[in-house]
Amino acid sequence: MLDWGVVAVYGLVTLAIGLWYTRRASQGTTEYFLGGRQISWWMLGTSLVAPTFSTDTPNLVTDMVRTGGVSQNWLWWAFVVTGMTTVFVYDGYPGGAGFAQHGFDIARTWLTATRDLIRECRCRDGCLSCIQSPKCGNGNNPLDKLAAVRILTELLRNSTD
Repeated sequence: MLDWGVVAVYGLVTLAIGLWYTRRASQGTTEYFLGGRQISWWMLGTSLVAPTFSTDTPNLVTDMVRTGGVSQNWLWWAFVVTGMTTVFVYDGYPGGAGFAQHGFDIARTWLTATRDLIRECRCRDGCLSCIQSPKCGNGNNPLDKLAAVRILTELLRNSTD
């Protein structure tokens, strides 16, 4: 009986919080989309990270443990810290700051260098110098050196200068 009481209290508290925020958000679009411009930095960070720990998290953790062993379980905790400290660069004011354009301008150079490094590596199937990682929990499978070169070549062929 106590279990059902805890579930009922949890449901009522969740419903009350939802109704309170619904009433607050219905005051206008600024309140709805921007929280009235009164959201603290930690609340904003939490709201960006919280959706990532939804229904897909159990699938991710299960797959990480399946492919890399129990030691991989710590990784998803690292996502909390890295998610909360993510920096977003917006290039959205007239004329822009140039960040997005610079990234676009050098992408072909980086992709070409990456493809050439992989292609020119002396190994046959891929090694730590070209496509493999020493931290990979599943033995770098299903990484494929030829497929990596093929994909990069197609990306470069279909890109515009």
